[in-house]
Amino acid sequence: MRGGRRIRWPGLTLRPLGLFWVALAVLGCAGAVALQFLGPPPAPAVTRASDAGRSASMIGVRAVPPRSHFAGAPRGTAKPGRISPGPIPPPDPALLEAATDVPGGGMLPRIAADGRAPMSVYAHGFPPPNGAVPRVGLLVAGIGLNAGDGEDAARMLPGAVTFAVSPYASNLPKLLDLARATEHECVVSVPMEPADYPADDPGPQALLRDATPAQNGARLHWALARISGYVGATGALGALRGERFADAAAQMDPVLRQIAARGLIYIDPRPGAAPPAGVWGRSVDVVIDEPANRPEI
Repeated sequence: MRGGRRIRWPGLTLRPLGLFWVALAVLGCAGAVALQFLGPPPAPAVTRASDAGRSASMIGVRAVPPRSHFAGAPRGTAKPGRISPGPIPPPDPALLEAATDVPGGGMLPRIAADGRAPMSVYAHGFPPPNGAVPRVGLLVAGIGLNAGDGEDAARMLPGAVTFAVSPYASNLPKLLDLARATEHECVVSVPMEPADYPADDPGPQALLRDATPAQNGARLHWALARISGYVGATGALGALRGERFADAAAQMDPVLRQIAARGLIYIDPRPGAAPPAGVWGRSVDVVIDEPANRPEI
């Protein structure tokens, strides 16, 4: 607690492994760990002249942000997922570009010149779907804040479980190498303004509703450049979900466009939210450890 705020970064103490924040994808279709079976991303909402009297969030008004941070690009025919099993490959230089606007540098994901995208190259390998056999996708958030817990998760959990890695974590290369060797695909957590902000503090690099597009763009780049070799992004930061920022379409839509342009998926951690527009991904259906007690889980 600091000045009445609950600090959730960067040294978040994780609960025991069985009580990690986990998002469960829907039964009967592929989820976060089987995204190659998702349908194409829904088209963004279209603003019509007759919508002028409605709120920005209802009509999906798009802000026009600086190109240096939010310039979109055609995604071509890239699709998420791969069907070949086995360990996930290390970061490929062809899928990276320098993050020139990030203090301290780093590398940002990109679609390669040959059309390969991070969301397929670094995905967990699944065989083609077998008829109507249901699949459940699991996303474990908060990975990296405690190295021991993260390594235990990589070794103990099935490879089909996806890890959401905190950008506030440090000393991640060893953990990410282990995650790839044990076939866990990863997404990076993008800190966003949560429902109970500022009581719940998503940290100094959070995307905020009252920040400028340039500020939010720089913070998005900072988060995306913290790790390499991942399939996508999520608003799940430990137990926080970035509800207030995600509900503001004028701020969230440019973020989704940037994620899509870089060949990434997006997992919306708000249970029951509409699928993210214009980007491969989906929302979660339930948070398993909420409330966080063993009988409820």
